[in-house]
Amino acid sequence: GKMNYLRSTLIPQLRVPEAICIKKSEAKLNLSGYHYKVYSFTGPENRVLSTKDIDESTLEVYIHKITENGKVIRFDYHLSWRFSTFDGDFFVDSQTGEVIDFVQGWISSK
Repeated sequence: GKMNYLRSTLIPQLRVPEAICIKKSEAKLNLSGYHYKVYSFTGPENRVLSTKDIDESTLEVYIHKITENGKVIRFDYHLSWRFSTFDGDFFVDSQTGEVIDFVQGWISSK
């Protein structure tokens, strides 16, 4: 998800990098050939991302929910590149170039 506002006395300031190390073009290359899964009415389907599938991109703070056995164990905050496609959004860390997550946008019938 995208955080628009956070009010907390426990976390007065999130430590998120201000500068990027990985350019958008490098992050986009890291996504080329990335394998991911979408879920539709007919069940899960494996797909491979082509950079031609990317519609738009932005730089934003991404909150990655880490789960274990169905329970949230922590949240990681990343300054990341968000690449939007027909299937959903891909997040690439702007510091390491690691593909952090894929969030399906809707139930795909493609």
